[in-house]
Amino acid sequence: MNIFGKDEEEPQIENTRVISNSLGIDLGTLNTVIAKPSGDKFDLYQIPSVVAVKKDDPSEVLAVGEEAKRMLGRTPEDILAVRPLKKGVIENVVQAQALLIKAMQIGINEGESVGRIVIGIPGDASEVEKNAAEEIGRKAGAEYVLVVSEGLAAAIGAGLPIAEPNGTMVVDIGAGSTDIVIISLGGINDIETVRCGGDDIDRCIATEILLPQILEQIKEKEEDLRQSKRKYLIDHLMKPAERLKIEICDNVGRQMADGILPPIAISNDEITIHTSYRFEFDGRWVTFENPHMSYRQFNDIMKHFLKQDFTDNDEYNS
Repeated sequence: MNIFGKDEEEPQIENTRVISNSLGIDLGTLNTVIAKPSGDKFDLYQIPSVVAVKKDDPSEVLAVGEEAKRMLGRTPEDILAVRPLKKGVIENVVQAQALLIKAMQIGINEGESVGRIVIGIPGDASEVEKNAAEEIGRKAGAEYVLVVSEGLAAAIGAGLPIAEPNGTMVVDIGAGSTDIVIISLGGINDIETVRCGGDDIDRCIATEILLPQILEQIKEKEEDLRQSKRKYLIDHLMKPAERLKIEICDNVGRQMADGILPPIAISNDEITIHTSYRFEFDGRWVTFENPHMSYRQFNDIMKHFLKQDFTDNDEYNS
């Protein structure tokens, strides 16, 4: 009965609502990953988290993803190729929104709309950062936006028994941040986020292991290098550093049993990438051949990584 005393028929409310085209999107510092349900599996897509913008107007987005990545180092002076996220945090809402729209377009067919998206963010994200993620999701056209911890999303994706009364620990190392999460009974009991990740590991390898190798090959002394030239070399060593990291982690992972590291993990055995990296340096072309690293060296790098927060370290963030 309403306030005027006239009976009205109660509207029928559906108990359930089918939401079509749900997408899971991980807006990463280095790459953005899109997961679309397909039966009992997921179709996965990945694009670089790079946006090309006007130098005098960073809100004017010219290209996103692979197209923007191809512009890195090749753009005119009035165009910049930038990353909308740094250390897992949205730095520019307009650029991040353009990246999210591109991700949503990849995950659906032409003419379709997105009903729901789930966005993963670092576990220590503030309310402002959470609201920013929700805002760009809505502005990108999603009907419903759910923001979850990247660590919890990783546990679900890995099929871990998070609903059981036992504790499950997840260490989710992204490019710019790392989440350490304790999960039990479907909820997060404790969480710690460190604003450093895979990029920092790669930079450690490039600086400590590969820089001396290339300096020996090109007959240069580190003490004679200006800081800008040193940084230039390290930037070009990031790709072989990442390849070495992946090779060693894959080899160790395949040999692990019952969670115990195999002896090779702390051995002096080396991994070598049998390829050459050629780039211009100081007005000449140089070639870096057969970069290599031992398991023990990588173990020392990881000890350094786990003990140090690189957030305020200019050496590794420059």
